[in-house]
Amino acid sequence: MSNWEKCLIGTILADPASIQEVPDLTPQDFESQQHQTLWKHIIQLSARDGLSPRGLVESLRTSGELEDIGDAEHRGEDYIKELIYFADLTALSEFAFRVRDASVKRRLIKLCAYTATEAKNGTPSDEILEEHIRNILKLRTATTRSIKPIGAVLPEFNDKFERLKNNKIFPYWRPNITAVREIIRYMEDVDFMLIVGKPGSGKSSLLRYEGLKTALQGIPVLTLTFENSAEEYLSWALAFLANVDRCHIVDPTLLMNREAERLEEAKQEIATIPWYIEEMGLCNFANLARVVRTFALQNSIKLIQVDGMYLLTGNNESKYELITENTQGLRSLAQELHVPIQATTQFSRGVHLRKEPTMSDLLYAGENAARQILAIVQEPMDPSEAILFPENIDENGKLMTSSYRAVVIQVNVLKNTGGRTGKSGDN
Repeated sequence: MSNWEKCLIGTILADPASIQEVPDLTPQDFESQQHQTLWKHIIQLSARDGLSPRGLVESLRTSGELEDIGDAEHRGEDYIKELIYFADLTALSEFAFRVRDASVKRRLIKLCAYTATEAKNGTPSDEILEEHIRNILKLRTATTRSIKPIGAVLPEFNDKFERLKNNKIFPYWRPNITAVREIIRYMEDVDFMLIVGKPGSGKSSLLRYEGLKTALQGIPVLTLTFENSAEEYLSWALAFLANVDRCHIVDPTLLMNREAERLEEAKQEIATIPWYIEEMGLCNFANLARVVRTFALQNSIKLIQVDGMYLLTGNNESKYELITENTQGLRSLAQELHVPIQATTQFSRGVHLRKEPTMSDLLYAGENAARQILAIVQEPMDPSEAILFPENIDENGKLMTSSYRAVVIQVNVLKNTGGRTGKSGDN
């Protein structure tokens, strides 16, 4: 039997109050079946303030398990008395660490054996990888979770606070649009943001702008798109970087010489940035999560984007329940991977009758799961404003009259957990 397990149990029996220092240990963390039985009774007795060596003996006697406890030299009550000789209150944390560490290693061995069996049985490799990653993440979460009083979080908080204040560390992700950054200072690694708007309001444009600008800083970004192809993302990015009319990229015969030179420079730049675009067909949240987990771990992704979240399928017939389930899933995924997630979705139809959206318009947008909600509203432009944008000038140098390629938008921050709300440009 493991001496670490004996030391841990003996220490708890010598000072029953010390069990509060190892609240996350379970019977399954012990290798010995007998120690599993002992720990089960210890937890039960502690819960009703009856933990003591005598109390443990009587609890085992009542259940008929007392004589099953022991080794070659000591049985039953004598074994429990023997355990107390292993007690060392000064080393309790070390004992707990050793027991927990050994438990994790045993689970890893079982997990690897299971994975090897699946591989030999001919299961597709992508399914094996996905399940293995999911099980590893579950194991990590289960073995690192601990419940602490709020005061125990203070030292870590103070350290982070001081380092942020002195610019020794930087937030996980900052908005690249200054007017938005003035309201939403940054996203934490577990945040989930919704970008909401009417069809054609510019929500996807905002999402890909943030994706491109973030990737240009060398920060890996994964964008999953339900509405646009990877080629559309690429042509948009090239047009943006080269300051070329996107129509000239779609039809290269329209390119001027200088535009062609800038386009080549943009191609060289975009070939080096860590921006991953994945086209998503009809799929449910489970399939999306599989793709995200694989990409996030393999490429050290720091920002995840979902363009067209409302197109995720599911088993719920109710649109409200479906979107609620998917948004809660995305929020949980951000917490699991410690990577912030942004997703675009649409307002309910009522907002089309008004200019100013409100939280009540988000009935079918999963507002409860989001920590930040950005509402996109297009601002009306007269010709004197539209002509300020090169994108709105045709090849003859004249302002387009049918429709503008560039428009002014206002970002209305409807929700910002722990921060301010308001409209871009009003601060």
